[in-house]
Amino acid sequence: MEIWPSDTHYMLVQLRMGKAAALKEYLATEQGILIRDASNFEVTRIITPKMIAAGGGHVINIGSIAGTEPYENGAVYCASKHAVHAISQAMRADLLSHRIKVTEIRPGMVETEFSEVRFHGDKERADRVYDGVEPLTGEDIAEVFN
Repeated sequence: MEIWPSDTHYMLVQLRMGKAAALKEYLATEQGILIRDASNFEVTRIITPKMIAAGGGHVINIGSIAGTEPYENGAVYCASKHAVHAISQAMRADLLSHRIKVTEIRPGMVETEFSEVRFHGDKERADRVYDGVEPLTGEDIAEVFN
């Protein structure tokens, strides 16, 4: 059975935290963040040759403004998002001649479960991250694809 169909033309790369509490906590750690990004790169490595063989495609990476605008106590997260930004730029140059477009979506602050996981279930502390701002929502990001 082939996991990636040979006629794949679009790939959205966004590896989200799982629903299991232990997995969510692990993926919010420094090691978990790095593993998520390595998985992103591995999926891209596997599927782009199929896009080349198909004559083109479109890779869409979900990064973050944190990749170029770091914030306090976010060193590992910001570094991992910088990696997504850098690989998106490099892929754009590498894959252009193969008729493969590369888009990086880089939202700013988005209210998700990440802050609560990051602060080990401390909902009050997580909610304070959004004090004084109106963050984006997952639905706002999803609208990009409509």
